Amino acid sequence: MTSISFILPYYRLGRKLLDRAVDSILNARLACDYEIIVVDDGTPDSEASQWLDGKSSRLRYVWQENGGLSAARNKGIEMAEKEYVQFLDADDYLFADGLRQVEKLLEEEHPDVVVFRRHKKVYGEGVTDVRQRRLKTERFDSGIDYMSRRSLFAGVWSYMFRREILGGERFLPGIYHEDEDFTPRLFARSGSLISTNLMVYAYYQRQESIVNSGNADRIKKRFSDMLVVIDRLEEQERAAEEELSRYAFHRRKEQFALSVVYQAMRLLPGKEAVADVLRQLADRHCWPLPKARYTWRYSLFRHLTDREWKINVLRQLLKRK
Repeated sequence: MTSISFILPYYRLGRKLLDRAVDSILNARLACDYEIIVVDDGTPDSEASQWLDGKSSRLRYVWQENGGLSAARNKGIEMAEKEYVQFLDADDYLFADGLRQVEKLLEEEHPDVVVFRRHKKVYGEGVTDVRQRRLKTERFDSGIDYMSRRSLFAGVWSYMFRREILGGERFLPGIYHEDEDFTPRLFARSGSLISTNLMVYAYYQRQESIVNSGNADRIKKRFSDMLVVIDRLEEQERAAEEELSRYAFHRRKEQFALSVVYQAMRLLPGKEAVADVLRQLADRHCWPLPKARYTWRYSLFRHLTDREWKINVLRQLLKRK
């Protein structure tokens, strides 16, 4: 029988949100064996243990000194005992029907990875439901096959994976955008992969989230860490022995460079800061974005951002939103 380890990193959240995340699993009425691992990443005077006490025998709670999201996820991996792993941030939740359909796919086909191409942003602390579309699936021989033919969404909550393919791969501590580093490395170790149109994940969009933070030091670190990710993708590309693997990492690097350019236009405060990021991308042969026919969106964005003056015009348009 299929079994799943749900790993929930937790830090300084109220009881209502934590209960919502945990209950979304418990109330899904899964037929498989599963465990829920809540890793409290050093919440001061945490009450989470008391809140969760008696909720379910499937729950495991651990508190550790604050080390950041990567450290909490790595601890969850260390504790996981089941066949498959699903990450769930403690302020998000899962849709029961989508989760049960994933469970059925795992039981029937035993893939290394199941990808959920759709997710829903939610803004309140309540629970909403969604109507699933008619199930559509695509099958790939490997994660490399998938990355070489499809645009990768790297959020680690957007797929479920077989724990044994991890090997020694872990999240890089101390950086933002750790998913962008982890997911391509994990997929490179994957065999069979099923991509679906299922909506499984509800993503809670908070005003104070990292993505929305306007803190100057935090934004500066974000861009520094993005360049670290690009460098590590380059390392993977060079280390790959097979041509398809090299292409998959090359494609991923250039598509992530697109994200860096877009975020620079959206978040950085002035022309000089944007120009500095562009120079660092140019040093890595990632700007102007290399000519490639990955998707029509990539080709269009490449054309719109191949000169600094074009980027400055787009920045002004984004500010008007």
